[in-house]
Amino acid sequence: MTRRDTGPFSLPGISRPRATAEIGGRAEARTREVETGRWTPWQELDLDVQVPEGEEGREAAARVRG
Repeated sequence: MTRRDTGPFSLPGISRPRATAEIGGRAEARTREVETGRWTPWQELDLDVQVPEGEEGREAAARVRG
Protein backbone atom coordinates (compact mmCIF):
# COMPACT_ATOMS: atom_id res chain seq x y z
CA MET A 1 0.00 0.00 0.00
CA THR A 2 1.38 3.38 -0.93
CA ARG A 3 1.54 6.27 1.48
CA ARG A 4 -1.19 8.89 1.14
CA ASP A 5 -1.27 12.41 2.47
CA THR A 6 -3.95 13.19 5.03
CA GLY A 7 -5.10 16.60 6.11
CA PRO A 8 -5.26 17.59 9.77
CA PHE A 9 -8.12 16.04 11.77
CA SER A 10 -9.27 15.44 15.33
CA LEU A 11 -10.35 12.13 16.80
CA PRO A 12 -12.31 11.83 20.05
CA GLY A 13 -11.93 8.75 22.20
CA ILE A 14 -13.65 7.08 25.14
CA SER A 15 -11.72 5.09 27.71
CA ARG A 16 -12.87 2.69 30.39
CA PRO A 17 -11.07 0.82 33.19
CA ARG A 18 -11.10 -2.55 31.37
CA ALA A 19 -11.30 -3.38 27.67
CA THR A 20 -14.36 -5.55 28.27
CA ALA A 21 -16.08 -3.30 30.84
CA GLU A 22 -19.77 -2.73 30.19
CA ILE A 23 -20.57 0.87 29.44
CA GLY A 24 -23.63 2.26 31.18
CA GLY A 25 -25.50 5.23 29.78
CA ARG A 26 -24.65 6.81 26.47
CA ALA A 27 -22.01 9.03 24.92
CA GLU A 28 -22.69 11.98 22.68
CA ALA A 29 -20.41 14.30 20.73
CA ARG A 30 -20.63 17.38 18.60
CA THR A 31 -18.12 19.33 16.56
CA ARG A 32 -17.49 22.99 15.86
CA GLU A 33 -16.57 24.42 12.48
CA VAL A 34 -13.37 26.44 12.64
CA GLU A 35 -14.43 28.93 9.98
CA THR A 36 -17.92 29.75 11.30
CA GLY A 37 -17.71 28.77 14.97
CA ARG A 38 -21.04 26.94 14.62
CA TRP A 39 -21.67 23.77 16.57
CA THR A 40 -23.28 20.70 15.04
CA PRO A 41 -26.23 19.00 16.77
CA TRP A 42 -25.35 16.39 19.39
CA GLN A 43 -24.88 12.90 17.90
CA GLU A 44 -25.03 9.69 19.90
CA LEU A 45 -21.87 7.60 19.60
CA ASP A 46 -21.88 3.86 18.95
CA LEU A 47 -20.68 2.12 22.12
CA ASP A 48 -20.49 -1.38 20.69
CA VAL A 49 -17.61 -2.82 22.72
CA GLN A 50 -15.23 -4.98 20.75
CA VAL A 51 -12.16 -6.58 22.27
CA PRO A 52 -8.98 -5.39 20.52
CA GLU A 53 -7.03 -7.72 18.27
CA GLY A 54 -3.59 -9.07 19.07
CA GLU A 55 -1.88 -9.26 22.44
CA GLU A 56 -4.07 -6.54 24.00
CA GLY A 57 -7.22 -8.53 23.17
CA ARG A 58 -5.79 -11.80 24.48
CA GLU A 59 -4.80 -10.12 27.75
CA ALA A 60 -8.28 -8.57 28.13
CA ALA A 61 -9.98 -11.93 27.49
CA ALA A 62 -7.72 -13.63 30.03
CA ARG A 63 -8.60 -11.05 32.71
CA VAL A 64 -12.32 -11.62 32.13
CA ARG A 65 -12.01 -15.40 32.39
CA GLY A 66 -9.61 -15.47 35.28
